[in-house]
Amino acid sequence: MSKQTQANAILATSVGIGLDRQTIIDEIAAQTDSGPAYAATLYRNANKAFAVVETPAADGSMTKFTNPNLDKLRDEIDAALDAVAANHGITLKIGNIRYDTDRMSFTTTIEANVGSAEDKSRKDWNLYCSAYGFKASDFGRTFTTPKGKTYKIAGINPKARVRPITAHSVPGGSEFGFTADVLKLLK
Repeated sequence: MSKQTQANAILATSVGIGLDRQTIIDEIAAQTDSGPAYAATLYRNANKAFAVVETPAADGSMTKFTNPNLDKLRDEIDAALDAVAANHGITLKIGNIRYDTDRMSFTTTIEANVGSAEDKSRKDWNLYCSAYGFKASDFGRTFTTPKGKTYKIAGINPKARVRPITAHSVPGGSEFGFTADVLKLLK
């Protein structure tokens, strides 16, 4: 049994009988033959892994923040954002949640995307394709490399200096970058 597994077990039994932090660290140090500093690290890691079950207040409000109740809160926030997004035809997403037992904060990273990724790729293709010697109608065209692999043109990235043409492998859909010269030879 690893020292961390032992520390997890000690913490699980100690919390149930109401021991304080220092007593639990001393117990971990004694049972795992560790020094106090390493025992404190084991305690900290065990505390992260050990989800304390919260007893909710009588009115159903949270009394402290824990992983389980923040997961539930995230689900409710995501459901609310999904309802708003559905009304407007966009995608909304919440960012990371950071918390202590008595305080939480989260950066709301709301990503609003109008249309699909393929629409953006097609717009970019239509805008930049002529600079690389292609036609707008070449978007979505399949080609075969000299090694016999087949790809479908999926877009263009003018910021990529060496391989600006994006293509997906036909069996599988993995994305690859190609030089404009190679694709011109394959026309």
